[in-house]
Amino acid sequence: MIEPSLAGADDRPAADVSAYAVRAPKAGYWYRALLHERESKPAPDRFAATAHPDVYRDGMRYAFVVSEQNTIYRFDFKRKVVPAFYPADPPAQGWTKLD
Repeated sequence: MIEPSLAGADDRPAADVSAYAVRAPKAGYWYRALLHERESKPAPDRFAATAHPDVYRDGMRYAFVVSEQNTIYRFDFKRKVVPAFYPADPPAQGWTKLD
């Protein structure tokens, strides 16, 4: 279970959550569950997610991805392109690892 405000911040909800939450960014970010690149359906032993800012501005310039490997990557969101999949090789695709 996740808290209702996070469910309301899902930018592509699979179900209507309006009975439980207001659709709005949480802490200025929208969230999305992702498949891994080259996956057509979710694998039970893997997960991935992204967070991207509602408005691009100082302090909210980055989109983030994380997977079951627990490594967080970011990229400058000025392109405003939300990833469709978790990248197979994040650094090779321009993502920077957070320490």
